[in-house]
Amino acid sequence: MPTKKEMLAGYEQRWTNVRNAALAQPMFTQDVFTVGDLAHRFDLPWFENLKSVWVSEYLAFDYHSLLQRRGFGIVKLEKLVSILEAAIGNDIQPMAVAASLTPPKKARDALQDWHIPESFPVALMRVPARVIGFCENSNIETLGGLLDAVESLGEPGLLKQDNLGRKSVSEVLALVNALQSNDASGVRQCLPLANEGFGLSLAIAVRRMIEDLSPRQRPLMERRLVQKMTLEEAAAEAGLTRERVRQVARDFLLGPLQRLLDWFPSEQQALLQVWLDGGDLGQKLGPFASPSDEALAIGAITAVFEEEPEAIAANLHQEQQFEMWHEQLRNSAEFQKSGLDLQSFLDRTVPVRQQPAFTDFLFQKPGLSIDHESGRILPERGSLRRLVHALLREEDDPVPATWLVRLVQESDFYSDMTVPKLLRSYRDWLQRHPDFPKDRILWNE
Repeated sequence: MPTKKEMLAGYEQRWTNVRNAALAQPMFTQDVFTVGDLAHRFDLPWFENLKSVWVSEYLAFDYHSLLQRRGFGIVKLEKLVSILEAAIGNDIQPMAVAASLTPPKKARDALQDWHIPESFPVALMRVPARVIGFCENSNIETLGGLLDAVESLGEPGLLKQDNLGRKSVSEVLALVNALQSNDASGVRQCLPLANEGFGLSLAIAVRRMIEDLSPRQRPLMERRLVQKMTLEEAAAEAGLTRERVRQVARDFLLGPLQRLLDWFPSEQQALLQVWLDGGDLGQKLGPFASPSDEALAIGAITAVFEEEPEAIAANLHQEQQFEMWHEQLRNSAEFQKSGLDLQSFLDRTVPVRQQPAFTDFLFQKPGLSIDHESGRILPERGSLRRLVHALLREEDDPVPATWLVRLVQESDFYSDMTVPKLLRSYRDWLQRHPDFPKDRILWNE
């Protein structure tokens, strides 16, 4: 019976032989086959958590370096050697193997299939605190950045990081595998994947955030947000200082919850509108695992909206009101034909205190201009003027006025005006703008 030393020497020789043989074949030195692929092909056992590692990654190590990899021992080495011996001994043709084994799509590329943005913050993912710490120390802020780090470091490199342990690395790798293998349940472990299986959901993220409150945070949040206790009352029941209760509430409400709401602006606005209208926030956020979760979620969202209720309500209402006034102006027949007196429109439509803000809002919209001499607001003709200028510069001979009038009639602004009226309007405008090259227009063609 061989001694342990002789057995180890035998393994070293087998690894050296199979490694040299594999390095001589390009199909093993490139990222074409994973060990799991080859094991499946030859019906040989392999480890589930290592099945997606490229063969080329193992071939980069000699015997001693390979055994120094964390979590890699003689048992794994023996299986790896057996798989490579079977692959090399069977004289596998690269093209044939490549046709039957498609390399998995990179996780970052797979995000597009899931309609998940690469810029989703790591801080809002459901991952271990060690992963968050690793990302902070590595200046990784987004999901895309984390996936890049996983791809560049691989499992061995991740296990060497000070902040990460085997459990943390396993959870990150499980997310990568889930993205690559279309495993919705696996993706949901870390990301608030919508029920449809595509995109992310604010409602699901809020529910998870409530579920993940620590045993220390939750009772404090319930006292403040559900029972509506004052800081002093909550502090007295919890045996804490008033300032500590305030900090815990602030760190949750104005930290991850506020960042989460900001990340989903359209869904946040929809929730805000429901809140302003006195609607049921629970219906928009649910279903919840328990009534207490629902009450806490509603209380938390309400607390964020109530941080500056007047400003939030005013901003939302003002934006909607401005859009309505803008639409009213644009749909006015007077505006379409000859323009509106801006001050008259403001006086009869817009409250005095909102007139300056609405005027600024108005001129950020396309399709409007103002005649400062008359104070009338007009449909934007700048693009039409530029077109006429360009035509006049391009043409050697004068351009017929009737042709220019037809061009004007085809625009949205003057489609209902007759040719004589347009000609009169055109001449009047030219008299007020001597810089326009009216001598290039053929009036009596």
